[in-house]
Amino acid sequence: GQNFSFEGSKVLSCERLLDLRAPLLRRRLAYRDEQGRHTVVDSRRFVSFADRHLICLEYIVRRHDHDAAITAAGFINPEVANPNGVALWSIEREKSTAGLKALECVTTQSGRRIAIAQRAITEARGGRGLLDLVRRRWRNGPGSGHRAGGSGGRSRL
Repeated sequence: GQNFSFEGSKVLSCERLLDLRAPLLRRRLAYRDEQGRHTVVDSRRFVSFADRHLICLEYIVRRHDHDAAITAAGFINPEVANPNGVALWSIEREKSTAGLKALECVTTQSGRRIAIAQRAITEARGGRGLLDLVRRRWRNGPGSGHRAGGSGGRSRL
């Protein structure tokens, strides 16, 4: 397959909408690759009102006029560091299964426990391919236990 790149593709449209009441950031990128295939990427980023520490990202990739395979290469970078090269956390536990990766970490400076999880879901709707890549981040407050969402980013927050 061919990886998406701005150098090899023509951006047909790019929109960004910030809804401060929700709080929700929506983006839509429509592009045509070198083979002439039109693809649209929609993303949503939002913060939960119920839990200020819950941040969700959702990406949906739609083939507009082609049947080419779409593959998501999402990842969680466990080696995040500040500009001085100091690691921001240490990994306590790691779990990976088909389509799911999760890390439980302890922050270097404050000693807070955080969890980062990512799940990829591939569906076909109405004969068109849909790729839904959901990345969830949450942080446990003192004595809160684990917080997790199991509905693929579609739960009421």
